[in-house]
Amino acid sequence: MRDIATPTLVVRGELDFCSRPEDAATLATERVNAPVVQTVTIPEATHDLFNNRPRSQRIEKVLTFLRR
Repeated sequence: MRDIATPTLVVRGELDFCSRPEDAATLATERVNAPVVQTVTIPEATHDLFNNRPRSQRIEKVLTFLRR
């Protein structure tokens, strides 16, 4: 994880049974060489969040991060 030196966006679904909030926080904390690390939890989304509907909120979060 320390070798990753690029901006990192960690996205998880609020209802994700595989990824707990602590997991996302740990992953973000371990990105010590990344210039930007952002964690986003998508409300009411599951582990398969990119297939959940509606997709607009997830897409907007990713686009906002990429526009930085």
